[in-house]
Amino acid sequence: MNAKQDYLLRLIDIKNLKNILRAKNLNYNEEYSNNLFLGEGKEISEWKFKELSQLNDVYQILNGIEGTSYYNFLKDSIELYNKEKSTQIFEKLLDEFYLERIKEISIQNYTNIGPILRFLISKEYEIMNLKIIAKGIDEKINTEIISNLLVRVKAWWK
Repeated sequence: MNAKQDYLLRLIDIKNLKNILRAKNLNYNEEYSNNLFLGEGKEISEWKFKELSQLNDVYQILNGIEGTSYYNFLKDSIELYNKEKSTQIFEKLLDEFYLERIKEISIQNYTNIGPILRFLISKEYEIMNLKIIAKGIDEKINTEIISNLLVRVKAWWK
């Protein structure tokens, strides 16, 4: 699979997972949840998304994606979800997962699309993080809370 396809399919998977997690957190019904499907990704196919939309809550969604690489990244955050009852935890982890995959794509395709893709995606998240910081400062939010909202990846430029 080439870098562009891998990037796009991962992006679709991440968006689909965020959509279904939000929908189930907000108790949307199956029909409405199915309308949130953006297309088949790398690991989440249409039948899998429909299966996930039939489930009742976030816990079942997480169990439903067992066997995918996304599950391993999300499974340890269930306790945090229990405390906060917000899918923001999972969304942040999915963003970090996405950045890790972009890093891998960049390294594997260093002679063509890899470096520019890595640069563009890192700038997108840098802008998002700067917006979080600016809004947090403006709203006088505790720096620890702001720090927890930032999307970071270990050894991004190594």
